[in-house]
Amino acid sequence: MSFTFSSEAEENNTGNSLQTADIEIVVSPTVAIITAQNFLGGDSETGVLDVSNSSDIDVLYFVSADWQGSPGTNIRMATILANRLSASVVVSPDLATLFTGKLVDLIDQPTAGRELTTGDPVETLLITLALPEDDATNLVQDISILTDFVFVATQSPA
Repeated sequence: MSFTFSSEAEENNTGNSLQTADIEIVVSPTVAIITAQNFLGGDSETGVLDVSNSSDIDVLYFVSADWQGSPGTNIRMATILANRLSASVVVSPDLATLFTGKLVDLIDQPTAGRELTTGDPVETLLITLALPEDDATNLVQDISILTDFVFVATQSPA
């Protein structure tokens, strides 16, 4: 079987090109948004983050919580607290819920991503951590964790 290759577009096939897009979101502020101390059962605290698309294409973003024990708290005890803290991520002002559940489960949420087009304004997120009364037992006394909220952006399929 024989194959024939021909160049029809340009002489010497020199017109090939490929351009990649920059995918970038900006999250601010870059300082701690929740600094709760002496947290008791029934307490909650909300922090505010702004997310904007600085890419030249539409993106989907996902949020995760990366937590660890703070100095003096080992990872086993930090895990117990992360399993007891409730977390929610809500878009303001339309109050669309991106996540609600336990802090330990805040990984790549929302599962389908949140779209930010190139023309979208800054999107404000309200991130709330709460310790339900029933979960505030002696086991979580004097435990503290450090949490980073991590954002990942991908190209929007639309």
